[in-house]
Amino acid sequence: AGGSGGRAAGTGEEGCREAETSTPSSAARELINGWAYCAECILHGTPSGLDNAVSCEGGGMRLQRAGRESGAALRFEPIASLRPMTVLVTNTNVPRSTRRLVAKVRALRDAQPALTEALFGAVASVAEAFLAATASSEARLSAELPELVRINHGLLVSLGVSGAPLAAKDRPFPGCVHDTLYAPQAPPSRTSSPPPRNTASPQS
Repeated sequence: AGGSGGRAAGTGEEGCREAETSTPSSAARELINGWAYCAECILHGTPSGLDNAVSCEGGGMRLQRAGRESGAALRFEPIASLRPMTVLVTNTNVPRSTRRLVAKVRALRDAQPALTEALFGAVASVAEAFLAATASSEARLSAELPELVRINHGLLVSLGVSGAPLAAKDRPFPGCVHDTLYAPQAPPSRTSSPPPRNTASPQS
Protein backbone atom coordinates (compact mmCIF):
# COMPACT_ATOMS: atom_id res chain seq x y z
CA ALA A 1 0.00 0.00 0.00
CA GLY A 2 1.05 3.59 -0.51
CA GLY A 3 2.88 5.28 2.34
CA SER A 4 0.35 8.04 3.00
CA GLY A 5 -2.65 5.68 2.87
CA GLY A 6 -0.91 3.21 5.16
CA ARG A 7 0.04 5.89 7.69
CA ALA A 8 -3.47 7.36 7.74
CA ALA A 9 -5.12 3.97 8.22
CA GLY A 10 -2.51 2.88 10.76
CA THR A 11 -3.05 5.99 12.87
CA GLY A 12 -6.80 5.35 12.98
CA GLU A 13 -6.43 1.67 13.83
CA GLU A 14 -3.95 2.41 16.61
CA GLY A 15 -6.48 4.77 18.16
CA CYS A 16 -9.15 2.06 18.02
CA ARG A 17 -6.83 -0.48 19.64
CA GLU A 18 -6.09 1.92 22.47
CA ALA A 19 -9.82 2.43 23.00
CA GLU A 20 -11.02 -1.15 22.46
CA THR A 21 -7.82 -3.09 23.31
CA SER A 22 -8.62 -5.42 20.42
CA THR A 23 -8.64 -5.57 16.63
CA PRO A 24 -10.94 -2.86 15.23
CA SER A 25 -14.43 -4.10 14.39
CA SER A 26 -15.79 -4.10 10.83
CA ALA A 27 -17.68 -0.87 11.51
CA ALA A 28 -14.56 0.74 12.99
CA ARG A 29 -12.45 -0.32 10.00
CA GLU A 30 -15.04 1.17 7.65
CA LEU A 31 -14.86 4.45 9.56
CA ILE A 32 -11.05 4.39 9.56
CA ASN A 33 -11.03 3.63 5.84
CA GLY A 34 -13.26 6.63 5.15
CA TRP A 35 -11.08 9.04 7.12
CA ALA A 36 -7.90 7.57 5.60
CA TYR A 37 -9.38 8.17 2.16
CA CYS A 38 -10.05 11.80 3.12
CA ALA A 39 -6.38 12.15 4.08
CA GLU A 40 -5.41 10.65 0.71
CA CYS A 41 -7.59 13.23 -1.05
CA ILE A 42 -5.76 16.05 0.71
CA LEU A 43 -2.38 14.68 -0.37
CA HIS A 44 -3.16 13.34 -3.85
CA GLY A 45 -6.33 15.02 -5.12
CA THR A 46 -8.34 12.13 -6.58
CA PRO A 47 -6.91 8.85 -5.23
CA SER A 48 -8.41 5.47 -6.09
CA GLY A 49 -8.84 4.47 -2.45
CA LEU A 50 -6.87 1.25 -2.95
CA ASP A 51 -3.99 2.13 -0.61
CA ASN A 52 -6.18 2.90 2.39
CA ALA A 53 -8.48 -0.08 1.66
CA VAL A 54 -5.56 -2.53 1.63
CA SER A 55 -4.08 -0.93 4.76
CA CYS A 56 -7.40 -1.34 6.60
CA GLU A 57 -8.32 -4.85 5.44
CA GLY A 58 -4.88 -6.41 4.97
CA GLY A 59 -3.91 -8.99 2.38
CA GLY A 60 -4.26 -8.25 -1.31
CA MET A 61 -7.06 -6.51 -3.17
CA ARG A 62 -8.01 -6.16 -6.82
CA LEU A 63 -9.30 -2.79 -8.04
CA GLN A 64 -11.47 -2.63 -11.15
CA ARG A 65 -13.81 -0.09 -12.69
CA ALA A 66 -17.39 -1.18 -13.26
CA GLY A 67 -17.20 0.19 -16.83
CA ARG A 68 -14.83 1.74 -19.36
CA GLU A 69 -16.36 5.20 -19.20
CA SER A 70 -14.72 7.91 -17.11
CA GLY A 71 -16.21 8.18 -13.64
CA ALA A 72 -17.41 4.56 -13.54
CA ALA A 73 -17.71 3.12 -10.04
CA LEU A 74 -14.71 1.35 -8.55
CA ARG A 75 -14.98 -2.23 -7.34
CA PHE A 76 -12.69 -3.61 -4.63
CA GLU A 77 -12.29 -7.38 -4.49
CA PRO A 78 -10.13 -9.23 -1.89
CA ILE A 79 -7.63 -11.69 -3.41
CA ALA A 80 -7.97 -14.97 -1.54
CA SER A 81 -5.22 -16.68 -3.56
CA LEU A 82 -2.47 -14.19 -2.69
CA ARG A 83 0.26 -16.13 -0.86
CA PRO A 84 2.51 -14.47 1.75
CA MET A 85 5.78 -13.16 0.34
CA THR A 86 8.68 -11.00 1.41
CA VAL A 87 8.77 -7.60 -0.26
CA LEU A 88 11.72 -5.21 -0.13
CA VAL A 89 10.80 -1.55 0.25
CA THR A 90 13.67 0.79 -0.56
CA ASN A 91 14.04 4.56 -0.54
CA THR A 92 15.35 5.89 -3.87
CA ASN A 93 15.75 9.37 -2.33
CA VAL A 94 14.01 10.75 -5.42
CA PRO A 95 11.43 13.44 -4.52
CA ARG A 96 8.01 12.73 -6.01
CA SER A 97 4.46 13.97 -5.87
CA THR A 98 1.70 11.50 -6.60
CA ARG A 99 -0.59 14.39 -7.51
CA ARG A 100 1.85 15.62 -10.19
CA LEU A 101 2.49 12.11 -11.52
CA VAL A 102 -1.24 11.45 -11.88
CA ALA A 103 -1.65 14.78 -13.69
CA LYS A 104 1.24 13.83 -15.97
CA VAL A 105 -0.43 10.54 -16.92
CA ARG A 106 -3.77 12.32 -17.44
CA ALA A 107 -2.07 14.77 -19.81
CA LEU A 108 -0.50 11.87 -21.70
CA ARG A 109 -3.89 10.21 -21.97
CA ASP A 110 -5.43 13.39 -23.35
CA ALA A 111 -2.63 13.74 -25.91
CA GLN A 112 -2.34 10.06 -26.87
CA PRO A 113 -5.56 8.32 -25.78
CA ALA A 114 -5.17 5.16 -27.89
CA LEU A 115 -1.56 4.53 -26.87
CA THR A 116 -2.23 5.29 -23.22
CA GLU A 117 -5.21 2.92 -23.13
CA ALA A 118 -3.02 0.23 -24.70
CA LEU A 119 -0.46 0.72 -21.91
CA PHE A 120 -3.21 0.53 -19.28
CA GLY A 121 -4.43 -2.69 -20.88
CA ALA A 122 -0.91 -4.13 -20.78
CA VAL A 123 -0.60 -3.26 -17.08
CA ALA A 124 -3.90 -5.03 -16.44
CA SER A 125 -2.62 -8.09 -18.32
CA VAL A 126 0.49 -8.16 -16.13
CA ALA A 127 -1.71 -8.01 -13.03
CA GLU A 128 -3.86 -10.90 -14.31
CA ALA A 129 -0.75 -12.95 -15.08
CA PHE A 130 0.50 -12.32 -11.53
CA LEU A 131 -2.82 -13.43 -10.03
CA ALA A 132 -2.78 -16.56 -12.18
CA ALA A 133 0.74 -17.40 -11.02
CA THR A 134 -0.20 -16.73 -7.40
CA ALA A 135 -3.18 -19.07 -7.63
CA SER A 136 -1.01 -21.78 -9.19
CA SER A 137 2.16 -22.99 -7.46
CA GLU A 138 5.07 -21.46 -5.61
CA ALA A 139 7.41 -22.72 -8.32
CA ARG A 140 5.44 -20.96 -11.05
CA LEU A 141 5.26 -17.73 -9.05
CA SER A 142 9.00 -17.83 -8.40
CA ALA A 143 9.71 -18.41 -12.08
CA GLU A 144 7.35 -15.77 -13.49
CA LEU A 145 7.44 -12.92 -10.97
CA PRO A 146 10.83 -11.42 -11.94
CA GLU A 147 9.77 -11.20 -15.60
CA LEU A 148 6.40 -9.70 -14.67
CA VAL A 149 8.10 -7.09 -12.49
CA ARG A 150 10.47 -6.21 -15.36
CA ILE A 151 7.62 -5.88 -17.87
CA ASN A 152 5.47 -3.83 -15.50
CA HIS A 153 8.33 -1.47 -14.74
CA GLY A 154 8.88 -0.94 -18.46
CA LEU A 155 5.23 0.03 -18.82
CA LEU A 156 5.54 2.50 -15.94
CA VAL A 157 8.58 4.02 -17.64
CA SER A 158 6.49 4.43 -20.80
CA LEU A 159 3.81 6.20 -18.77
CA GLY A 160 6.45 8.54 -17.34
CA VAL A 161 6.05 7.59 -13.69
CA SER A 162 9.39 5.92 -12.95
CA GLY A 163 12.29 7.58 -11.17
CA ALA A 164 15.73 7.73 -12.79
CA PRO A 165 17.48 5.32 -10.35
CA LEU A 166 14.84 2.67 -11.00
CA ALA A 167 15.10 3.14 -14.74
CA ALA A 168 18.90 2.81 -14.79
CA LYS A 169 19.96 -0.35 -16.60
CA ASP A 170 22.11 -3.09 -15.04
CA ARG A 171 21.84 -1.51 -11.59
CA PRO A 172 19.38 -3.64 -9.62
CA PHE A 173 18.96 -2.64 -5.99
CA PRO A 174 20.55 -5.20 -3.61
CA GLY A 175 18.01 -7.80 -2.54
CA CYS A 176 15.29 -6.84 -5.03
CA VAL A 177 13.65 -9.25 -7.41
CA HIS A 178 16.17 -9.75 -10.17
CA ASP A 179 17.14 -13.34 -10.87
CA THR A 180 15.10 -15.16 -8.25
CA LEU A 181 12.26 -14.51 -5.81
CA TYR A 182 12.72 -16.86 -2.88
CA ALA A 183 16.52 -17.21 -2.80
CA PRO A 184 18.06 -13.73 -2.73
CA GLN A 185 21.82 -13.58 -2.70
CA ALA A 186 23.38 -13.04 0.71
CA PRO A 187 24.94 -9.58 1.16
CA PRO A 188 28.75 -9.54 0.93
CA SER A 189 30.65 -9.79 4.19
CA ARG A 190 32.07 -6.53 5.50
CA THR A 191 35.40 -8.28 6.07
CA SER A 192 35.64 -9.83 2.63
CA SER A 193 38.03 -8.27 0.13
CA PRO A 194 36.54 -6.61 -2.94
CA PRO A 195 36.65 -8.53 -6.21
CA PRO A 196 39.76 -7.86 -8.32
CA ARG A 197 39.41 -5.23 -10.99
CA ASN A 198 39.67 -6.16 -14.64
CA THR A 199 42.97 -4.58 -15.64
CA ALA A 200 43.05 -6.01 -19.14
CA SER A 201 43.31 -3.36 -21.84
CA PRO A 202 40.25 -2.95 -24.04
CA GLN A 203 40.30 -4.81 -27.32
CA SER A 204 40.18 -2.75 -30.48
